Amino acid sequence: MKRVYWVCLYVVLLLLSSALGFLSFSYFIGKPQVGVINISGIIWGARVREDVVKMLNYAYESNSIKAVVLVIDSPGGSASVVEEIYLDSLRLKEKKPLLASVNRVAASGGYYVAVAADYIYAKPTSYLGGIGAWTVLPEPEPIYEDIIPTGPFKMTGATAKKSLVHAEMLKEGFLRVVISGRGEKLKLSKEELARAELYSGNEGLSYGLIDEIGSTMEAMKKAAEFARLRHYEVVDINKTLEIEPLPLFFLKPFALSPELTPVSYYLYVEME
Repeated sequence: MKRVYWVCLYVVLLLLSSALGFLSFSYFIGKPQVGVINISGIIWGARVREDVVKMLNYAYESNSIKAVVLVIDSPGGSASVVEEIYLDSLRLKEKKPLLASVNRVAASGGYYVAVAADYIYAKPTSYLGGIGAWTVLPEPEPIYEDIIPTGPFKMTGATAKKSLVHAEMLKEGFLRVVISGRGEKLKLSKEELARAELYSGNEGLSYGLIDEIGSTMEAMKKAAEFARLRHYEVVDINKTLEIEPLPLFFLKPFALSPELTPVSYYLYVEME
């Protein structure tokens, strides 16, 4: 009888110890987290680049964050900024599962960023695609009485022809990223992708541009599955770092035109 008593006491103490250990772990260490990063508006300029890169680095360095969801609502932006965010997203994906959830639009550079993810969700009426680039041609070389350039393209940076070649190179690079990122899932040819069309979420699913129709909440659950998490919490990295997502709007080409130097964009532009 005493032996049964001591065995029962041992089992009770063992269960209490395990429970206290779990509670202590949850209190001091916290639950594993799925991080959410909102990328919205025009992906353009130093502020946007710094904000998004800061959030990606935070997710990369955090020991608590086990998977990340990029919530994208963007028509694209500056080629150099988009490419930097894409490369940092690939770096994050090497360490943790990375998923993307498209809200209204992930066009041009917005889709470029999404392709970095392991898995892409979109809504049925989301718009995505616009795979290509456009560039602002340099203005004619100005003539000044008090400024003497040392070379014929010192002020404009390039000829109009060279700018067009550069835009074509950007398009080809974008196509390679999509074809490589989507792999065998992709049902569109390179020539079809190069038309730079926009597709609805349902069309994107049938063409292999995304993996599943679903909400951002479903993307979070899938991210937890990828990271093999059963008990987790969701953390909004924008709020954690006090970074406000930009509003979604469209700009016309002339609104982005520089005075002289040509600039290239992965940007879907809504025209009147």
